[in-house]
Amino acid sequence: MLDLAGLALGMCVAEIGCGTGLVALSMAGAVGKDGSVAAVDMSVEQLKVAEANAAAAGLKNLSFHAASACDTGLPRASFDLVYSRFLMCHLTEPRRRLTE
Repeated sequence: MLDLAGLALGMCVAEIGCGTGLVALSMAGAVGKDGSVAAVDMSVEQLKVAEANAAAAGLKNLSFHAASACDTGLPRASFDLVYSRFLMCHLTEPRRRLTE
């Protein structure tokens, strides 16, 4: 699905609601060393697992951010692709999160 969305080498991407980071790690591999992935989740515990997974994989093009989906703190208009899986169905105000 991400290939169909245009994920490619050198892209700057974000994943909102990354959990333990499995998709973020996959995207980091796909964008390569010249690309980057910003992964956001509000669970510090899950981000610790994600960071450990990234370190074990030797991936250095990932950054992890503890934040809410409605206030990520990520810079606007700076990503080639923004990805979120299963997050919107759990939110009371999905439109607000999409705007973010």
